[in-house]
Parts: sequence; C-alpha cells; structure tokens
Amino acid sequence: TRGILMEGHSAPISKLEYDAASGLVVSASYDKTVRMWQCGSRGQEMVCLAGHEAPVMELGVGAGAGTDGKMISGDRSGHIILWDTSASDVSWRMKNVHKGHVSALAWCDGEDPDIAGLFVSGGQDGYVRVWDPRERKNPAKIQLHVNKEGRGAVSAICAGGAAAANMVVTCGADMTLRVLD
Repeated sequence: TRGILMEGHSAPISKLEYDAASGLVVSASYDKTVRMWQCGSRGQEMVCLAGHEAPVMELGVGAGAGTDGKMISGDRSGHIILWDTSASDVSWRMKNVHKGHVSALAWCDGEDPDIAGLFVSGGQDGYVRVWDPRERKNPAKIQLHVNKEGRGAVSAICAGGAAAANMVVTCGADMTLRVLD
C-alpha cells in the first residue's frame, strides 16, 4: 500500500514525535515551523506553529504531570520555544541559550514533584541546561560533553522516569554518557 501522503512543510523535516494528549503527530522542519498532524483516514495538517528564526532541529512533546498541552522546540541558532499547543501560541521564547544549534530536548518524566514539569536542553556547545517553565528560570547549566579542545555537543537526553531511574542521562560527541541525579 502507498499509505497517506501529508504535505505542508516547504523544507526537509528534521524531527517527528507523537503527542499522546492530542493524538496528533508533531513535525519540526528546516522551514522554521512546527506542525501538528491528524493521521487518520484522510490525514491533514491541524496546526502550523511559526516563530523560529532558524531551522527547527529538535522537539519535545509534554506527556507527564504539568506538561500536557506543552511542547518545546529548538532551532539551529540556539533558541528554544515553549509552546502552549492548546492556544497554538508561544508561551516562552528563550533566545541564544546554546552556542550553535539545540541538539537535544527532553521533558523531565518522573514521580518526583521537584522535577515534574521541568525540561532539559542540550546544545552543540556541549552544555546541558535545566529549565523551569513555571518560574521562567534556568536553574542549572552544566558543561558536560566537551573535549580537551573545548569542542563537543550533546547528542541525546533521557530525563527521569523508569528508563533513567529518575536521573538525567546524556550522551555526546565526546563519546561519553553522563548520569546526573
């Protein structure tokens, strides 16, 4: 079978995630947009979120306590946007949080009320940052994945939940995994 063709982006798609709260698929693109899609029998674009100034490289869809209806996206210029998907609007715009592009995003997933609702970003600069959208603060910035020459990048983040034993686990271009508790 050929399946359903859904078109809308005007440049390559860089990331795809499922939003369990809305039942929609979310895509990020080099066209500087994030789009939400209904993938049923007809398949159609439901929402186009525009607000990035550079290609969108990363996505994080909220799926835990306090994060339903929220999504984060990061772009090639180091900016992050927190979206309120129920209003299809920007909730918090964070500019120049990483030098180079945002290379990883993850919502903290766990039973611990101290981390529920927080998210973590990683960048091409090798830094990992923790964000608190409730207070609009960056309570932690840690340089983790940088080599002896001062270069590196965060490749992926797993934040909390059973998969990470309620810790934050990162990996990077420096060929290491780091565990933060």
